[in-house]
Amino acid sequence: MTTPASDAIDEFYRFLWPDRASNADRFSALDDLLPTSDDDPTLAVPRRWGVGAGHVVLDIGCGKGKQACWFAREHGCRVVAVDPVARNLEIARQNAADEHLEALVDVRAGTMEAVPLADAAVDLVWCRDMFNHVGDFAGALREAARVLRPSGLMLNCSAVATERLEPREAEEVGRALALNLATLSRPAVEAAYAAAGLEIVESGSTCDIDSPFFEGLGGKESRDYLRLAALVRAPAQSARLFGAEVCERLRGFYLWNVYLMIGKIAYHVWVLKKPAASAPG
Repeated sequence: MTTPASDAIDEFYRFLWPDRASNADRFSALDDLLPTSDDDPTLAVPRRWGVGAGHVVLDIGCGKGKQACWFAREHGCRVVAVDPVARNLEIARQNAADEHLEALVDVRAGTMEAVPLADAAVDLVWCRDMFNHVGDFAGALREAARVLRPSGLMLNCSAVATERLEPREAEEVGRALALNLATLSRPAVEAAYAAAGLEIVESGSTCDIDSPFFEGLGGKESRDYLRLAALVRAPAQSARLFGAEVCERLRGFYLWNVYLMIGKIAYHVWVLKKPAASAPG
C-alpha cells in the first residue's frame, strides 16, 4: 500500500529530475523579477521634484562623496557634504577635486545629530543608506527639519526589518554593523518624521518585491556567500586566521546582505516635505 509519505517523495522527485535535466530553464522567468544594480529609484527623485541649478543640497553621511559629486555634476546644485569619518572626508574632497567640482561641493565634518549649518539653509536633505547608523534618530530628524527651508524636501533611503527577521538575527547584524536597531522599525521611524514636522509625500520600497536597490549577483557576491559559509561552518579555524572580532564583524556584514537578498530586510524610500512658512498674521 502506498503511504502519503511515499506519495510526497514520489511527487518531489518527479518535480525535481525534469527540472535538473531536460527542463533546466523552466524557472528562468524568475531571473527577471529582481532589479539589477542599475535600478536605483532614488536617483529619479531630485529631478521629479524639480531639484536643480541654484538649489542647495545637504548630503548627510556623504561617505566618499560620490552622490555629492553627482548632484553637482548632473544637477548643477551646490552641495554641502557632511560625514563624521575623517578618512571619508579626505576621499570626498579628493573626488570633488578630481572632477573639478570644488566650487560646488563643500565637504565638512559633522553628524546628522549636529549638522554644521544655519537654520533654513538647504533645499534638499539627502540621506541615503546611512540612517540606520544614527543613534538619536528623532533628534537627527529635528536637525534635518531645522536646516531645511520652508517647503524643502528630504529623502531618506534606509533599511527596515520585515516580519521575516528574527530578533536574534537583528541583534547579530546590529552589533556587527554598528546599527541602531530602532531605525529598522518603520512605524518608529515614521512616528519620528511626524514629530519632527516632516510630512511623508512619497513612500515605497526600492522595488515592488521589497528588494535592495543594489540587487544582482556577480562573482563578488557569490564569493562572499561562500566565505560566510566558511565563517559559519568553520568558526574556530576562521578565528585563528583573523581573530574572533574580525570574524564576528565580517559574518554580520555577509549576513546583512543575505537578509536583504531573501527579504528579511528591505530598503525603503521616503520623500518628506517641510511645511511652507506660515503667512504673517
